[in-house]
Amino acid sequence: LAVLGTAAVVATALVATAGRDAPRADGGAPSSGPPAARLAPVPGTATSAPEALAADPDIRADGTAVVLPRASAGHCDQAVADAEPVAVEALEHAGSRVGEVRLYRSPGGGQVCAKLVKPEGSPLRDRETHVALTLCGTGGSCDRDWHSYLIDAGPVAVATRDGCVTWRASMLDAAGREWWVRDSTGQWGCGGG
Repeated sequence: LAVLGTAAVVATALVATAGRDAPRADGGAPSSGPPAARLAPVPGTATSAPEALAADPDIRADGTAVVLPRASAGHCDQAVADAEPVAVEALEHAGSRVGEVRLYRSPGGGQVCAKLVKPEGSPLRDRETHVALTLCGTGGSCDRDWHSYLIDAGPVAVATRDGCVTWRASMLDAAGREWWVRDSTGQWGCGGG
């Protein structure tokens, strides 16, 4: 996994609980996100999933956040029928877990959904802070949710022919001045990722 900025990404085991996505305070349905341009395959893999780091940036060159319209809240099992939890990727800052990228897939594996969640114990949980999650699948498709939320961003969902997806996550501190997680990336289902 590529790790950028001050955040460390720690991969954890498969999610074994039925505890789906944390509810968002504003309620609502899943986001669809804007379409993305065709992107290059993930380097070093035989898959066709685009590299999430190459997708449109969620942080401007001057370090300010790109903010998309507020997405409707939802769960991955609403965005992808019968979605099953498959993995959790921990996002850490200064030795503390501040976020988690939670991944879900359809039973047939043709779709993957993700949420960026501020877990219990995170100093950012229940505080309106900017979070950005980009998920990319096959065919150059990416879905994103970049806005300020109390608990989580997403769901974002993409089609995947071979099960491989890449993701990128960023999280701004509660004061809105420091990126605790900046362009941290990961992959799932990509032959060892």
